[in-house]
Amino acid sequence: MATVLVVDDDVEIRSSIRRTLEAEGYEVTVAGNGREALDLLHDPDRRPSVVLLDLMMPVMNGWQVLDIVARDRAFREIPVIMMSAFFGGRFIGDPYTTLVKPFAVDRLLELVAHHSREKTETTPKESESVSG
Repeated sequence: MATVLVVDDDVEIRSSIRRTLEAEGYEVTVAGNGREALDLLHDPDRRPSVVLLDLMMPVMNGWQVLDIVARDRAFREIPVIMMSAFFGGRFIGDPYTTLVKPFAVDRLLELVAHHSREKTETTPKESESVSG
């Protein structure tokens, strides 16, 4: 099953999301701010399949993390689901990239499953070969 990085400064939200995802069989890593999240993302042994990223946090907010992630080729394949009670006037095009707080557990699971499945479907199996 996929590994999910949950990034949120609210301990209760992090814990609730962690319990929910672990009950569904996901491995979960947590970070309390964007700086902690980037440290985890830079560790290849702990790289997640999906990131749940709060936008409003101290130290380094979600928008700053998104900017860094977008520029780093090492993170290109990691889907990011942004979480916030307020997205402001920023355009968010894909409905599978946003989770508006408060959110239903079903919606959380739907988005994580969507990105986990998408990653699995686009990753070639080791036994498959590519012919030219």
